[in-house]
This record gives sequence, C-alpha cells and structure tokens, in this order.
Amino acid sequence: MNRRTALGLLVALSCPPALADGHLEPISDPAMLAELGFAPSAKNVWRLVDDNSQSKAFEHPQNSLGVLSSFSVLGTDFQMVNSANDYSTGGNGAFYCLPSSSSYIASASILVPDGVSLQYFDVFASDASATESVKAHLLATCHVTSSPAAPANFVLASYESSGSGGNQYQYLSISSPSAQVDMHKCSYTINLVLGAGACSEDLKLHKARVLW
Repeated sequence: MNRRTALGLLVALSCPPALADGHLEPISDPAMLAELGFAPSAKNVWRLVDDNSQSKAFEHPQNSLGVLSSFSVLGTDFQMVNSANDYSTGGNGAFYCLPSSSSYIASASILVPDGVSLQYFDVFASDASATESVKAHLLATCHVTSSPAAPANFVLASYESSGSGGNQYQYLSISSPSAQVDMHKCSYTINLVLGAGACSEDLKLHKARVLW
C-alpha cells in the first residue's frame, strides 16, 4: 500500500558526500529511521536532498536495450536479519516472512564492479495488503580504514510499493554523484522491510536489480 519513493541519499555521517548538487537535512524521527531499516534511536542520519532533480532523465528500461550492465538478486537470496525468524520463498523465488516471525526485515548482498556509477535501482514485488507495503532500500556501508569510528550507512535509493493489486515493478533513478562504487571501503546490500506489523504472504519481494 501507500506510495513509491526515490529518496536520494541518506547518510549516517562519517564520510559525508560531495554536495555540489544538494544539501543535507537531518533525520531524527524514530518512525522514519525504522522504516529505513535503522534503529529508531540511530544518530547522525542525514538525507542528501538533490537540488538539481532535473539533471538525470528517467531513461531506463535497459537504456535503449542493452547499454547498461546489471546485478540482480532474487527473493531466494534474502535472509532475515535475525536468523531465528521464519520466512518462505513460496517455491517460486519470492520472499516473504511468516506470521510466526517476530521480525519483518531481511537483507541481501549486492556485488558490483569497483569504480562504476550506479544509475538505477529496480524492484519487482507483490503487494496484496490494504494497510502495509513492501519497502526496499539500497545501502552502502562504508568505513575509512584508518579510523576507529563506526561505519557510515548510505541509503542510495528507496522503494515503497503502491496499492494492493498484487505484482508490480518500479525503477528508481540514482542521481547522486556519491553513488560511485568503492569496493575498497564499502559493501552494498538491500534492506527489505515487509510492512510494519505482523508478517503475511500479502507482501513479497520477487527480484531486485541495480544497473550501472
């Protein structure tokens, strides 16, 4: 249910991005932090607001067929963040958490070449809920190797399903110049948030894809 959004860049700051085309706004609302997969009490989390939102057109489907490279994960690649919680793939590659699960957050790793600039985040999901939605957040977790500080978490793009009609697909533009991949300092994952209450088969993730 609810809306679909591309959120720009959210940053748990220790390595702030270049701000040539944007400005930082703090996020402190516990509900918003929880929606993004952060702890409700997380500190130093910021949104990079794109001040030049027209700088990148939504060209995609495969950028005139074949120019872009991609990496995909299926529902079967996701794991619950708490291994004690229950989930199912439905026998066909989808991912959903079961009512017996006490958590509704899962994650999967993304493997992309060093130095490329991420362009799009695609999500294939199913939403049959009148009250909840599927949310998927593309994350970069980065650490400066010479610093003892905690890693910084960058949310590069965020998806939220819309309506309750079942299967849906959406591609999101990643317009921030800070989405250049740095495999020496960062790892890349997708946080999957299946609603905000009891788990059910109404909310499923079929596939997610990043393109560069």
